[in-house]
Amino acid sequence: MPKKQNGEAGRQDGGEARQVAGDDERPRASQDAFESFSGAARALDHRDVVRMRGDAERAWDRARRGVRAVLEREATIGAELPRHPVGELRRVPEIALGLMFAEVEVERAKRAAKQREGTVRRARRLRKKMQRWADALAEQGLISEEAMSAVRGGDEAADVAEDCVTLARALAPHVDAARRLAGKGKKKRAPSAKKLAAAAELGSELARALQSGSPSPGSNGVPALDDAEELRDRLWTLLLQRYQDVWRVGAYLFGPAVDDRLPRLRGGKRASG
Repeated sequence: MPKKQNGEAGRQDGGEARQVAGDDERPRASQDAFESFSGAARALDHRDVVRMRGDAERAWDRARRGVRAVLEREATIGAELPRHPVGELRRVPEIALGLMFAEVEVERAKRAAKQREGTVRRARRLRKKMQRWADALAEQGLISEEAMSAVRGGDEAADVAEDCVTLARALAPHVDAARRLAGKGKKKRAPSAKKLAAAAELGSELARALQSGSPSPGSNGVPALDDAEELRDRLWTLLLQRYQDVWRVGAYLFGPAVDDRLPRLRGGKRASG
């Protein structure tokens, strides 16, 4: 197996040897292609980036067919079109493979963001319950004003996370008092040591996730949704630009018949986005 190299240029030989990826190669090639072309995609001027509106798999199939069409005249390209190296043209469908992986990353990021929203909602409910008990115990002089002043009370997820930890710690020494304060028939609603420990752990996990930039606790390297969508759009833009090169070569080789020989990546007469 050839040694993996970083960067688009370092993968040139492997891309040429692989020719245009076939159906059986997509699962293992998509992440490699994603890693290979991400640097070039990130280097694009932000003013040139267009939001993805097409379908990555369809674009991959069409780019592959377009490249195959022009490579039927590979010798002519090499002799008469030196500005369009055959190796670079051959690799254009790989960008679409990378785009497929980028779409998977976007979906993972969406699921993780949704999970985080659920975690924050749960933490908000726990904070509200603990705040009520802390206020009641503070009125009895059992929790100090200093402890209560540490509660942020803000709306941001980070505030909620920290408050869960702060309130759980403040209430922990006073579980029995809270149960007595609850009165007969309502003790089940009072905080227990187990519930407080769970609230503190939830708050700590959420705080760590927010500080590390992860969308949710235990997200295993899932990118933030905004970052995943931006990189997907950048790869889409890179694909459109590189397929324009294929189209120019096709126009040189086939003249007016290029429309019949080269498929469009998506709607419109030209390959542009």
